[in-house]
Amino acid sequence: MPTINVRINSDLSILQMFSEKMRKQSAFAMSRALNRVAPEAKASISGASNKHFDSPTPFIVNAWRYTRSSKTNLEVVIYPEARREPYLRANIASGRRGIKPFEAKFAGLPAQRPPVPLFVPTGKVRKDSRGNVSKGTINTIIKDIAPSGRGSVFVGKPRNNVLPYGIYRRMGSARRPYIRPLFVAVKAASYERIFPIQDIGHKVVERRLRSYYAEFLQQALATAR
Repeated sequence: MPTINVRINSDLSILQMFSEKMRKQSAFAMSRALNRVAPEAKASISGASNKHFDSPTPFIVNAWRYTRSSKTNLEVVIYPEARREPYLRANIASGRRGIKPFEAKFAGLPAQRPPVPLFVPTGKVRKDSRGNVSKGTINTIIKDIAPSGRGSVFVGKPRNNVLPYGIYRRMGSARRPYIRPLFVAVKAASYERIFPIQDIGHKVVERRLRSYYAEFLQQALATAR
């Protein structure tokens, strides 16, 4: 499974230029430089969400975290928070999108027990300004699921055998009932790779890491005993 994080390693060629005596201060300076550049790379990736996604929610924009370097581990990693990682994976590595929590609820199954249908909203379900179906709308639909009754919702294939498996609301009167499709099921939904986080993160490193390293090394050498 492809990873969707950015690993930033120290430039070991820099460290090799120094004598053994100086490498301790050099490693300390490099660790500080990595820890300075990590939040800047994270901020750049978060900011780029607005360019590479169509009206991303704060849940997506603020998905990123980072580790810290030490003198013995000269590496930092920028990675998505675990709850948000499934929503980002397909757009970063490409491929089939995972099951969304509301899909698991509609199917009556926990998300980790496939197969669960992937549902695509129709034009009959309300969307927010970002084009997403809000959690409030999802909760209302779930609350309205019932075996029968005008205004109620059911999950399945309509009896007419023409409409596809989906999520429908019962509408109309007793004399003229009809159903309104809210979501239709699809076998698969795939995304193309649209979010080049490696390129974004490493551009920050190329611009900043060496200058930070030089700054912190000068400080370390000035105070070394």
